[in-house]
Amino acid sequence: MKRMKTFLIYLLLVLAIVGLTDIIAKLLLETNYKDITKYEIATTSPEIKVEEAKATKVNGRIKGTVTNKTENFMEDVFVKVELRSKTNHARGTEFIKLGNFQPNQKKNFALSFKYADVDNFIISTTNAEEKTEEKIDPFIENVKKYYPIVRLAVWCVTPAFYFLPLFLFTGR
Repeated sequence: MKRMKTFLIYLLLVLAIVGLTDIIAKLLLETNYKDITKYEIATTSPEIKVEEAKATKVNGRIKGTVTNKTENFMEDVFVKVELRSKTNHARGTEFIKLGNFQPNQKKNFALSFKYADVDNFIISTTNAEEKTEEKIDPFIENVKKYYPIVRLAVWCVTPAFYFLPLFLFTGR
């Protein structure tokens, strides 16, 4: 009975630690997001409002609304977001399909992107999703290329640091 009680205590401690680290990780990740204050709305009809635009060094999100303020039916509407760096270099283009719009209809949109160093963007609407060739950041390409080698090196070297104090302090 005593072993079962000890086991349950350890199990509860492990679950508490896992839960606490998950909460702390989410809080730390959320604080890395910085507001994107520079953006351009390149269309007047339908009306676009950006409610939230945040980015980290490697990804980000944009939320907003699109309102058809005209008296016309709009067919196959896409939101086009051109993501750019501080030096105004294109990082990538994303499309969000909104579908058909009735007159005075309002729709929300949300975009999550995975592009590095996004500082500003140009947002507009279009009637067709354009396929563009994705530009891959050379740094990201190098990371993808050398990641397995670095991972293997770390995996091989890490156990040595665990046993190094044993050899240093036992005199063997």
